[in-house]
Amino acid sequence: DAVAAAGDADAAVVLAQSNTTYGDDRVQFALSSNQNALIERVADTNEETVVLLNTESPVAMPWVDSVPSIVQLWFPGQEAGTAVANLLFGHATPSGKSPVTFARTLEDYLPGEVDVVPNDARAYPGVDGTVYYDEGVFVGYRHFDERDVEPLFPFGHGESYADFAYSDLELEADDDGLAVSLTVENDGDYDGKEAVQLYVSDVDASVDRPQRELAAIEKVAVDAGESERVTLRVDRDDLAFYDADGGEWVVEPGAFEIAVGRSSRDLRLEGSFEVDDELAIVLEEEESGNGRGKRRGRGGRHR
Repeated sequence: DAVAAAGDADAAVVLAQSNTTYGDDRVQFALSSNQNALIERVADTNEETVVLLNTESPVAMPWVDSVPSIVQLWFPGQEAGTAVANLLFGHATPSGKSPVTFARTLEDYLPGEVDVVPNDARAYPGVDGTVYYDEGVFVGYRHFDERDVEPLFPFGHGESYADFAYSDLELEADDDGLAVSLTVENDGDYDGKEAVQLYVSDVDASVDRPQRELAAIEKVAVDAGESERVTLRVDRDDLAFYDADGGEWVVEPGAFEIAVGRSSRDLRLEGSFEVDDELAIVLEEEESGNGRGKRRGRGGRHR
């Protein structure tokens, strides 16, 4: 019996899976069958329980506070066993980041402005031949930010055996956009890789825009006790939104903010810049944090 075996072990590993296939969608947010009950019983028996999720997308985790470790496998292929063993025994350091937001409940995914229930016909398959996207641009992590919903695990989240610190943010404008540089230090005992994420906010937008949008990501390897300088690029086109009335992409003058961090909710460093009436990116001296003067880049309004 799995529960009895877990009680006699130094640590327990529970593999949970979804039954989705290429030709069959999920019918529920929860894990199927009695998998949640099994996880809870094993965790009650062994406090060092690791849950491996062999699922294609987020699932409900009512046991999340009862286990110290969760590994999201997705569908990893035939070498999954070797890869997972290397991670669990410390032969490799985790460095993945979640490409989706994990919600606490199914309702947290739903637009707050409309009366939507799971399998609502408006969303799928549509009404009278029309599918309604009531969420607009607020999808994924943008939805959670807009509704101020605390996710279970945010977009871009991922733990590591290494311990990373961010410092020394520097902004520099050029003719094509903005270079954002920072130092990533590994204060831990393990070598590791960190996926540095840069988000941009359009403070003065004339249309509804997300509170922040992922503009760049850069993965860097940092040995234990060492540091690396990382530079991420934000091109001017990355600041644009689509003008549905005009049928074109637009960059507007105004104030912008950037935030750099480990996930969409774990932001370590912040800065700001402006786009002037000539669409030049302007940095004030104090924003660069290194005594540099203003740097300007120029370009067109639309793409």
